Amino acid sequence: MTSDPTTLADVVKLFLARGDSPALSEPATGDDTMTYAELGTAVLRAAAILRDRHQVQPGQRVATIGHNGIDLVVADLAVMALGAVVVPMDPRDTPEALGWSARRFGAALLLGDARSADLVAAVADAERIPAASLLSLRTGGPVADAPMRRLAPHDAAVILSSSGSTARPKGIVLTHANLVANAASLKAVHRIGPGDRHLCVLPMFHANAFGFSVTAVLGHGAHLVIMDGFQPIEFATVVLQYRVHVVSLVPELLRILASRPKLLRAGGSLRYVVSAAAPLPQTVARQFTARTGLEIHQGYGLSECTNFATAIGADISAETYAEVVLDANPPSIGTAIPGCSVEIRSDDGTFAADEQEGEIVVRGDNVMTGYWKDPEATGAALTDGWLRTGDEGFARTVAGQRFFFVTGRRKDLIIRLGEKVSPSAVERELAERGVAGRLAVVGFGNTATGEEVGLYFEDSEPAHRDLVEAAVRELPFERQPKVILYGDRPIPRTSTGKVRRRELRRAFDDWGEARFTPVVCPVIADHRKPPVVPAGRGA
Repeated sequence: MTSDPTTLADVVKLFLARGDSPALSEPATGDDTMTYAELGTAVLRAAAILRDRHQVQPGQRVATIGHNGIDLVVADLAVMALGAVVVPMDPRDTPEALGWSARRFGAALLLGDARSADLVAAVADAERIPAASLLSLRTGGPVADAPMRRLAPHDAAVILSSSGSTARPKGIVLTHANLVANAASLKAVHRIGPGDRHLCVLPMFHANAFGFSVTAVLGHGAHLVIMDGFQPIEFATVVLQYRVHVVSLVPELLRILASRPKLLRAGGSLRYVVSAAAPLPQTVARQFTARTGLEIHQGYGLSECTNFATAIGADISAETYAEVVLDANPPSIGTAIPGCSVEIRSDDGTFAADEQEGEIVVRGDNVMTGYWKDPEATGAALTDGWLRTGDEGFARTVAGQRFFFVTGRRKDLIIRLGEKVSPSAVERELAERGVAGRLAVVGFGNTATGEEVGLYFEDSEPAHRDLVEAAVRELPFERQPKVILYGDRPIPRTSTGKVRRRELRRAFDDWGEARFTPVVCPVIADHRKPPVVPAGRGA
């Protein structure tokens, strides 16, 4: 940035100063291209409409329920520039789930796009909340040009929802200072600036796209190209047409692209891809890099720390990349981003040395103020000035830098006869043995051992069964999946690819009373009807 903004209102003022530089493109609608001057004018106009026509006051919550697009970007920025608090919601959620969130966060207004009109109307009617269209904020006729309220850096700007994979989603309150600090850090990590072109395909209600694409990319004058979702051929066409430099994806999309490498090689403009939101398997990293010639720069963070706490930067050497990503299992999530401290905390509360596992904890200007009206959960997450992530990991010093690695999720740990088994670790062991296809390891209740290890495999390739079962039998008995279920329904996942293990474990209820020995393991079963997963929020 050319100055030091402290709020999103300051950022919008910088838009106006950038003049005719390209800001936003939306290829699917032909709305191409909005300049920064046009974006700044549109945001200030939308903020005035919210204030004058919808009587939105600073501090009030405004829910946006829309698919990726310029209208959604303008609305989100306008709410924050006004001093109100934007609450991005998943347009794929049920009316009941959206209504619960709107009620929980006290939304004063619902904003939806044309595709979500019926959904927004249902929520508005049930919860008695006023509603309007996102488009109306750009096409609603002339409005008075009155000055906006002066904002403070620590005013709330956005409430993001937690994944809700283990309970009702919590509201993560982030301030203007959080967003500005995160944007500044990512500028340094990825060298974001005018002339750079970033592609956004991940949903903007999620922390990755909201914090990386919307606030960091636009905050530093780069050109943001927007797609609503991912289709391989359309994706490749857009990368080629706009000469995209960086795109943020999730591992499952990288796996798809690795199977069709010509799609990316045709463009030639990509510098690297960013991977986040779900763990990156080593097999995907190796295949993608080998087949496309592109590096994957994995990042890590929670919505509770805006989006990233660690990342692999643009300046990593080829030798270090090979050591910490291609040759490491799991691949590294990178080093701490500027302005953020990351440590590994042992069970006794001390910080662990290199190679020692413990809980990843984070501290910095990007860490949330707390959960919306939930002091108990806030106190549990923020202790001694550190954010407890709930993720297990370790650190390793390579080339003079401290790289971090995630080994699993604490809540996912399987406690078998008092010993901890990490589902992620078992999945990595299977990958090392060449197991192909989509699979997930999960713990399930068992009267003999407390919990046991189960494996669900999407049976898209029946020929792989022998390989799967042979690989399972090679594992130590205590970590060996005792039941392998083959099914034709997808593994339940969040919108960004994280496995919903809590829902998946229901598929193993029939084996809660079983006793397993090495002689009879693993039990093989067809499971053509995995549990139906209720609609939930993306992580």
